[in-house]
Amino acid sequence: MKRAIILICTILLTLIIPGFALADVNPGTDTAASHKVYLETGSKEYSTGGEKHTMSAIPFNYNGRIYVPVDFLAQALAVEGRDVNWHVDTDRIHLTVPALGNSYISLTMKPGSDQLTIDRAVGKNDKPDLPFVYDKTIQMDVEPYEKEGQIYLPLRWVAEACDFTVAWSMDSHGEKVLLTTAWEKSMDENNDEDNNEIKDEDKGEISKEIEINTEKIVSESEDIELDLEIPVISGLVDQNLQERINKEISDNAMEIKAELEKSRSSLVENIKDESLDTPLHTYQLFVGYETYNNGDILSLAVETYQYSGGAHGGTHVDFYNFDIRTGRLLMLSDLFQDDVDYISVINEEIEKQIADQRESGEDIYFDGDMGFQSIEANHPFYINDNQLILHFSQYEIAPYATGMPEFALPLTSLSKLLQDSIAELLT
Repeated sequence: MKRAIILICTILLTLIIPGFALADVNPGTDTAASHKVYLETGSKEYSTGGEKHTMSAIPFNYNGRIYVPVDFLAQALAVEGRDVNWHVDTDRIHLTVPALGNSYISLTMKPGSDQLTIDRAVGKNDKPDLPFVYDKTIQMDVEPYEKEGQIYLPLRWVAEACDFTVAWSMDSHGEKVLLTTAWEKSMDENNDEDNNEIKDEDKGEISKEIEINTEKIVSESEDIELDLEIPVISGLVDQNLQERINKEISDNAMEIKAELEKSRSSLVENIKDESLDTPLHTYQLFVGYETYNNGDILSLAVETYQYSGGAHGGTHVDFYNFDIRTGRLLMLSDLFQDDVDYISVINEEIEKQIADQRESGEDIYFDGDMGFQSIEANHPFYINDNQLILHFSQYEIAPYATGMPEFALPLTSLSKLLQDSIAELLT
C-alpha cells in the first residue's frame, strides 16, 4: 500500500452511489446522486450536501497517515441512508459498514495493535449475521491512535477495507484526496479541471495498487462439501472491468454450487421414489487461486474442482492477466506485434515439445483429430518465471490421467515478436 506523505491536506471523501458517475468536486454543488464529504486536516469543519458541519475532533497527519475521529469516519462511510454502527471499548474498536447489495463489512481493531480484521457478510439481509461470510486479518503499517481521550483511525486503511479506492492530487492549496466506492462505474469525462489531476493519478500510481483479497465460503454436510476461496480484485483503474471480472468469478462459483445442490437433491428424490439401495457420495466443490508476478504483469489463475459421483471429479482453470501499470486485462493477442503470426510460432513450439516427449517415452497425448491441432487466437495463458505458459483443459488434447497440459515458452525466444509496451512491462 502506497504511503502518502502529507503536511497540510485538503481531503475529498466522495462516496459514489452505484450507477452514478463522479460529480463536480466543488463543495457547493452536491447533488442527490452522490454522497460527498469535504474536510481539511487541522479543522473540525467539514461539509456535505452543501451544508457545513463540525466533527468531534480535528483530523491530522501522523507519520504520513491521515487520521480522523472514529465517529466522523462512521458518518462518512454511511451511504444511501444506511447507518454505520460503531463501538469502542478498552480492548476493541468495531465498525459495521454497509456494502453493496445490502450486505455488510465488519471491521475490528484493537488499541495498540496493527492488525485489522475484516468480516464480509454476503447476502440480501439487513443484518451482519448472513449465511456466507469471508474473513481475513491484514497487517497495517500503523495503529489506531488515541489522543486526549479521542480514538482516531487511519483513513486509507479503513476506507480501502470497506471497498473504497483512494486517489489524490496536489494543487495550490495542498493535497486533495479522493475516495470512491469499489463498485463505481467510471469517472465522468465531463468533470471540470479540478478533477483532471485526480484522473491522471488514477491512470498512474493508483493502478499499481492492485490487490487480490479472498472471499471464503466453507460448509460441510453429508450432501455437499464446499471450500471456496474466491478472489476479489480491487485497485483497477477501469472499475467497469473490475466489477465485471469479480462478478464473473463469483457467479461461476455460485452457479456451479447451485447446479450441484440441484443435482444432489434430484438424485436423493429419485432414489427415494424408486426405493433404490444406492450408496450416495458427498458432492464437492472447491475453488482456489494462484497469482504470478512477472515484471509489471500480474497473472491470476482461478481453479475450480467439482465432484458429483463417478470415478473422479473435474477441474477447470480460468486465467486473468493484468498490466499492473494501467490495470488493463491482457489477452494473448495483445502481447504480440500486429504483423506477427504468433499462432503459428506457438503451434510450432508446442508440436516440438509434444514430439520430444513422445521420443522420450512419454506418449501422453491423444493422436489424430483428438490431439493437438492449434491454439486459439486468445488461448488461455499466464506468465511466470520469464515464461509464457499455454494451458489446456482436461480432455482437450490428452486423457484425464495426463491432467491439464501446459507448454512453457521462454520469453527471451519471443522478445523480437512482442509489442514494445509488453516488453517494457516484462523488464
